[in-house]
Amino acid sequence: MRGKTVGDVIVKNIYSVFKNIINGQDSLEWALDLNDDDLNDKENERKEEVFKVIKSDIEKLPNRGIKGKPLVSIIIVNRETEKLEELIESLQKCKFYDNYEIIIVDALSDGHLTECVEKWKKKMALTVVNNKKKITTSMMNNAGVKKAKGEYFVFLDNNVIVSDRWLDELLYAYQNLPQAGIVSGRLIYPAMPKDNKNSGNSFCIQSTGIEIKGSIFEDAYFMQPFDVDNKKEICEADKEIKERVAVSGAMMLVSREVFNEIGPFDRKYNLGYESTDLCLHGFYKGYKNYYIPTSNAFFCDTENKLYDDETKDLKRIRKNVKVFKCVWQSYLLRQVIKDKIEENNIFTKNPLKITIIEPENDEKCRDLGESLSDKGYDVEYLEAEKLPHAVGIYTDVIVDGTNNTESSDYTDTRDSVIIVPIEKFDKLDADKFKDLVYEINDYVDPKGIDICGSMPNTEAIYNWGDYHYALALAKSLEKLGYHCTVKTRDEWYERSRNAYSIVLRGKYACYPKIEQKYSIMWNISHLDRVKVEEYNCFDMVYAASDVIEKQLKEKIKVPVKTLMQCTDPEVMTNVNEEAEKKYELLFVGNSRNVFRTILKDLLPTEHKLTVYGDGWDEFPVKDYVEAKYMPNEQVGQAYHDAKILLNDHWDDMKDNGIISNRIFDALAAGAFIISDDMPQLHKYFEGCLVTYRDREDLKNKIDYYLTHEDERKEIVGKGKKIVLRNHTFDARAKEISYDLENKKE
Repeated sequence: MRGKTVGDVIVKNIYSVFKNIINGQDSLEWALDLNDDDLNDKENERKEEVFKVIKSDIEKLPNRGIKGKPLVSIIIVNRETEKLEELIESLQKCKFYDNYEIIIVDALSDGHLTECVEKWKKKMALTVVNNKKKITTSMMNNAGVKKAKGEYFVFLDNNVIVSDRWLDELLYAYQNLPQAGIVSGRLIYPAMPKDNKNSGNSFCIQSTGIEIKGSIFEDAYFMQPFDVDNKKEICEADKEIKERVAVSGAMMLVSREVFNEIGPFDRKYNLGYESTDLCLHGFYKGYKNYYIPTSNAFFCDTENKLYDDETKDLKRIRKNVKVFKCVWQSYLLRQVIKDKIEENNIFTKNPLKITIIEPENDEKCRDLGESLSDKGYDVEYLEAEKLPHAVGIYTDVIVDGTNNTESSDYTDTRDSVIIVPIEKFDKLDADKFKDLVYEINDYVDPKGIDICGSMPNTEAIYNWGDYHYALALAKSLEKLGYHCTVKTRDEWYERSRNAYSIVLRGKYACYPKIEQKYSIMWNISHLDRVKVEEYNCFDMVYAASDVIEKQLKEKIKVPVKTLMQCTDPEVMTNVNEEAEKKYELLFVGNSRNVFRTILKDLLPTEHKLTVYGDGWDEFPVKDYVEAKYMPNEQVGQAYHDAKILLNDHWDDMKDNGIISNRIFDALAAGAFIISDDMPQLHKYFEGCLVTYRDREDLKNKIDYYLTHEDERKEIVGKGKKIVLRNHTFDARAKEISYDLENKKE
């Protein structure tokens, strides 16, 4: 620990004298003195300033007339009992609105808390909610709400220390401000420990609300929430009540009525963005969130860590970012542009940044730039000859002076900017600029559909069935007059101009955008990865089987209907019908580290087996592998050219009655199929394929049908007819179109 300098002693003595003159030792002095043994001169000066400002503000406050004397439920999620003790002590020391109850939602269940609670209950109304299993911070806040009796809820971080009148000011403001959604106060760093990430920020502002800024997270653009006025001195922070897009979750007040409309906290978040998400839901529904500078608290903002294992914690952070970006990124991109043009300073205090792409020293571009600069916009110029070039993450609008630049030329901007061709300007001045940007920024295609899949945006995309599935669905929907955009998992978060979205739920979760008119999840695989709360984010869920439909109807709140997988006849029927049957037995599929059922039941065999697929090196299948990959456009011909095509289902598909997509494709291509047995095959394709029960039955049926070509042809004809009539992407697109046109608003 650093020894105290003469300066430290002088500043601290002056500070102590000043305090004694004002009012002697009180709750504010106690809060400021906590853990302040190792402050430097600058921190001591800030500490003195904080004391003077808050003390002066409190003395000037009038008595607030709180309407109706409502009960306030103060909900605290406890992650560190030592810090909770300081918070409770501050609640006991401070003078503030007295009709409240305290609800502690405990994430630790340690003996020390039990001892403390017994002591605290003697002085205040207090309830503890114990959790028997590990749940997210959002779920703990929601558990506190369920126990709350109050007309208002206050959510307090257990690292907070309150000051006099903190609750009076929040409650009075809430009752008197127009359309109040959520309110919070001025949060200040206390004396910060030297091993903390915010060491050196003692007695600076921690937050006066939340603003949105463009940033980069793991090489991807992110409209990220930041604390307003963070690290500023108290005299530099906003001194008036201000509307914010969101406020800090460390201390926020909301009425029960509003919370019931905009809440609960989204349980998909875990210690990250859940409070901002709640505020944004309020803003989206027309409420206003406010910063109240006369309500003060100290917030020891520690590193948000839930696990000692950094890998697990990084996984948690990535999920929080992913959920936030999926839901809000496109909406925030639009709103931040509006906020900057109107200079509302609700989403951000930054000015609109405009980059003009110009031919070298182009006079017209320069004239327009000067006109825009006169309007207060931040303008920069970029010579077209220097493209491709990243214009930077802070650029909002690109004015293309060449009228022929492709958006792909802006390598790092992706869809985070608005591009305005200069030819759109009748007059080269800024008067029309605002209308042009609004026209582009606000446009939504009423017939536009985002089709989102789990495939990556790399060359590996062609190996993903999800990609070909998405392309086929898009083609069929476009026949019905829709305009489709297929999005990889790397593109989910970009600005969307489409009214609808369909998520082909495979390996990865994708959550619907808040501003889209209607969102559908079509759950085609990986059922074990989808939780109830994910389903409930959508307006409609398509189940890939009647079994799943029945299960989901008992669990989720949104409508569910069966929409089985299907085939694209333009790909699968584009075969040479006269081609020889060059494969005796054919299997197309990857291992995924599993010895597939039908191959396990087949091998060894005296018949010629050909396998296309990856991951077979560790299994006795490897000697039969012709290639690790077959292009999608060749699959139909291969199916057709097999005397017998072998098919099986993953265990989760079989358990849930999901018919493999290979069945639909192969029947369309004119393949004869032997498959493992499941009830749905008989329900939908009786007489169209052959199933087997066990190893012996499989051998007998292979032997029989290899020598009975006419029977194979008869079965193939039935299967092809049924699939092409009932189970194509065109047929599924008509069902989807019907649901979109007849959706409930």
